Amino acid sequence: MVAVNRNSLATARSCTLAAGLLLAAVVAFLIQGNVAPWGVAALGLVTGLLSLPSASAKTFLLASAGASVALIAIQVQPYNPTWLTLLVLYEKVFMTHALLAVSVGYLTGLVKDPSGVRQG
Repeated sequence: MVAVNRNSLATARSCTLAAGLLLAAVVAFLIQGNVAPWGVAALGLVTGLLSLPSASAKTFLLASAGASVALIAIQVQPYNPTWLTLLVLYEKVFMTHALLAVSVGYLTGLVKDPSGVRQG
């Protein structure tokens, strides 16, 4: 088994989160199109996967679910300017893919509950 330094993992997770949010903004303002969102989605998946081995994975799961719901609600408001709708769209792509990775980890049993309590 590979030993993982928790500090370097936390740093990598923070960096991918910041990079994903920044990339989503760059895509929204400068690129758009049909191909660029795949990069945003891939970085979201990486961010979610980096969150799996941490004790804070449940916190990340809850926070990203809340952010996703809020982004969906903001995106559908009809009075938003176009730039805000695009920004929210790509931020949502990033967050929902990170959420997907963590959710699949819990649902498949790849992530063990740190409290030791067996789920379901």
